[in-house]
Amino acid sequence: TAPPGKTGPKKPETVLTASAAEYKGRIEEAVRERGFGDHVKVRGTGNTLTVSGKLHPSEYTDLLKFMRGAPGNVRVVDHIENDATALPAPAASTQLSITSNPAGADIFLDGAKQGSQTPASLPLKAGQYNLVLRLQGYEAYVGSVQIKENVTTKLDVALKERNANQVAWAEVSTTPKGAEILVDGVSTGQFTPARVQIPSGLHNIVLRLNGYYQLKRSFEATEGGSVKVEGLLKPK
Repeated sequence: TAPPGKTGPKKPETVLTASAAEYKGRIEEAVRERGFGDHVKVRGTGNTLTVSGKLHPSEYTDLLKFMRGAPGNVRVVDHIENDATALPAPAASTQLSITSNPAGADIFLDGAKQGSQTPASLPLKAGQYNLVLRLQGYEAYVGSVQIKENVTTKLDVALKERNANQVAWAEVSTTPKGAEILVDGVSTGQFTPARVQIPSGLHNIVLRLNGYYQLKRSFEATEGGSVKVEGLLKPK
């Protein structure tokens, strides 16, 4: 205890800033997804994060690429050590490894939006899947992919840039709000109310919300135009 009239030593800052805490979570998620979460620790105070552990060179290079995207207001200190031991042979896995040009496309499998964007490796059960890739400013890629047991299926998709004159918009709203928006049978990943970018032409839209009957609408959007789609959802 400090003598009367004197203050004790200032305690170090132990609480992360909001930006540092959010980025710490992203680093921890990234190393788990890459399979070396047990070898990396992330600690920090204030706006500074310290990343420590022991990684093989290829693993370290992968992590370094990710950490280059740190927010400007977060300082990352690299204390990773080199692990010179041989990497174990990778176990056979059933997954889809998908890339696109350009990268950053949303991935939909059988109408369900995945948590990753391209490039991504997705563990899946063997079977055939309907695949959709969506990236703003580019035409949606629609196709199917066959996943085989204990095989990594690789797919690289070149997205076609959308002609600005072919773009239209749908202003979608529902009562109550929060309904998932599907256009032509594919989830947009957006929820009402929302402004959805679509190709010009005739479309079918489905609005669905838990506890309510889904609502279907058909509409036509002209090039460069915007069309309003409104719906009253009925409870089940």
